[in-house]
Amino acid sequence: MAQTQQQFVQEILDNIRPSLNNPSNQFYLPKYVVENKLDPYQPPQGSTWEIDNLNSKNILNELPAVCSDIQMSYPPGQGPCKNENDSYNAVPNRGADITISNITVTGASNALLSTATAISPDGFTMQFVIDFSTLSNFPAPVTIAGNFELTLYCCCGPNLTGCRDPNTKGDPHSGSGTFTATIKASSVTCTVQITDLNEGVLNLEVQKISFQASTTAGNMAVTPKITSIPGQEGQSYTNLAQECFNDEGTLQYVLEQINVQLNKPGGLSQMGSVLQTELDNYLKTNHEYPFDKSSAAVF
Repeated sequence: MAQTQQQFVQEILDNIRPSLNNPSNQFYLPKYVVENKLDPYQPPQGSTWEIDNLNSKNILNELPAVCSDIQMSYPPGQGPCKNENDSYNAVPNRGADITISNITVTGASNALLSTATAISPDGFTMQFVIDFSTLSNFPAPVTIAGNFELTLYCCCGPNLTGCRDPNTKGDPHSGSGTFTATIKASSVTCTVQITDLNEGVLNLEVQKISFQASTTAGNMAVTPKITSIPGQEGQSYTNLAQECFNDEGTLQYVLEQINVQLNKPGGLSQMGSVLQTELDNYLKTNHEYPFDKSSAAVF
């Protein structure tokens, strides 16, 4: 039976995949990542990631203690509440906000091309899966580090909960510090389209890059280091920071922002460049240009 077009492309990919994992190849993935300044990687200067209203049950449970510590940090008679019988409470159901800046991502050089697959019948759509943190001679795991500002909202109320003014947005109180997030196992899936293929001509377009990692405690964890705390120096704000940074919403947001960066034009074109060059070199080296007109695998 004649070889189909999809089978023909898959055969090429099966031969290319080992070369991208070969340290002696100029397009060896770890080497390429380092030489193109993708490890460490920093988003454009001034970039920030903002996570608003983190309001899981655990986070909401930590907020009252911080507001109470803030109230206690004032000298007698100078607290935030005009009514001395009021308590300084967390605004009901209002979560904390995090702003992340000065972000650096390291560990992307620990990259292995695990699969390369022609997924469409014509072979023109391909999917590449790259696994991170699997090579023993490269740094692992993927690490994200940066600065943070954590803001919570407090209000005055006649009881230990609630606000005297039910419509208040509360008083914002911010602390800051640094954080480190580690991802033990992760991967990226690249969907690539052949946009032009003629004798001696090959053009590729990376359509999408998807970074994936489990947010379970055993795989992904964030450690904040507090440098400034609102109110008294105490454990309550540290507990809040720990809950906020290891909240499922925070971890998912971090993954989303990595994908945002990867799918910007620069990231897409860099990935497409190495794949296009490697495919093109293979076709020329193995005399696949020009294609055999009598073959069933003619493009």
